[in-house]
Amino acid sequence: MTKIRDDFNGITILRTDGGLDVILRAGDTVPDGLSVGEHLIAKQAVETSPAAPTVPPKAGPGSSAKAWREYGVRETSARGMNIDIPEDASKADIIDALESAGIPTE
Repeated sequence: MTKIRDDFNGITILRTDGGLDVILRAGDTVPDGLSVGEHLIAKQAVETSPAAPTVPPKAGPGSSAKAWREYGVRETSARGMNIDIPEDASKADIIDALESAGIPTE
């Protein structure tokens, strides 16, 4: 099932083999037998509706500085940011740096 991407601003008009016009807007499903340009097609649901980032716990299992560093690298990269997190940074230092950058820590 092909859908028009949700951020599409406007309409596209397709003509069926029978000469009928079909108007499609953001989020509409493209009828079977018709096609649109790749620039209008929504990416897979996993890509267009990302899950909320999994924030490591601040205490207990999975709360290591390594886990926080990996989370920080992943989240800053996803936002097009580049925050230098030294290898010897403590968990508290990493959390402080992420909070300063507006990255969720809870």
